[in-house]
Amino acid sequence: MRTVSLKVVSRIALAAVCFAVSLGSAAAQSLRSFESNGRSVRVDEFRAHGGGRGPAVMILHGASGLGDGTLLYPLARDLADRGINAYVVRYFDGLAAPAPNVRPAATNNRQPTARQANTRQTSARAAPAQRPARTNFASPGLHASRDRVLTDALSFIRRQPHVDGNRIGLFGLSLGGFHTLDIASRDRSILAAVSFVGAMPGNNPEDRSLAAMPPTLLLHGTNDRIVPFQRVQRLYTAMQQAGAPVQMTTFRGAGHSFRGSDLVRAHDQAATFLEAALLGRGVTTVATRPY
Repeated sequence: MRTVSLKVVSRIALAAVCFAVSLGSAAAQSLRSFESNGRSVRVDEFRAHGGGRGPAVMILHGASGLGDGTLLYPLARDLADRGINAYVVRYFDGLAAPAPNVRPAATNNRQPTARQANTRQTSARAAPAQRPARTNFASPGLHASRDRVLTDALSFIRRQPHVDGNRIGLFGLSLGGFHTLDIASRDRSILAAVSFVGAMPGNNPEDRSLAAMPPTLLLHGTNDRIVPFQRVQRLYTAMQQAGAPVQMTTFRGAGHSFRGSDLVRAHDQAATFLEAALLGRGVTTVATRPY
């Protein structure tokens, strides 16, 4: 009789659970696109089942891009299961690669000696091939360009026949959180905003019209070394003093990259908050105790 290893059984069981979860989800995922700056920008649409026009949430990835979607797709599916259309925007698609900073070659009329020419040829053969520099689409200098793409993204989302353009929320991860808060501070049509390990652009949040911001949820780890926790605390205090409807949930010991139970809790709080704000189910107050 052949024996089956415990590892194989575990993999089969895990696959079965994942398949069951996918069957239980009401979200229908499809890849869409829109034009911005003459470029095609991809959007993962998670459409909620049901008739009529419903609310929508624009979801923004961080500085590393979407990757395999692990950090955002579960939230998008959860929102769609709750009756909210979700759009994960790959906004880097709309950016042009900055021109490389190449130093011009020195020009003179002197010809190299035979020894110099031979040395240069030998060095060229020995030098390893250089990789092209990676484009930093997350550069602060491209903030305005990214913002134009996101403005087009919101217009695209609002044009969808199954979306109620008057009920739009935002969720942003890291760099996406910066853009989420920036847009929410300027666009009075946004009904709710969630920043996950992000912050308000600029050094002085007090300079913003914070009092007019929509209900906002800040999710942050106390050990974040990329976006310091103190920076978000300062924003939270400034919004409170301005009378803005803001909440903050801190995750003790968490850094900038969430995994495991912390990520699950953060997604659940975000989805619950957005559901209350956009569908009026429950209250927009979530449990704000530190995890």
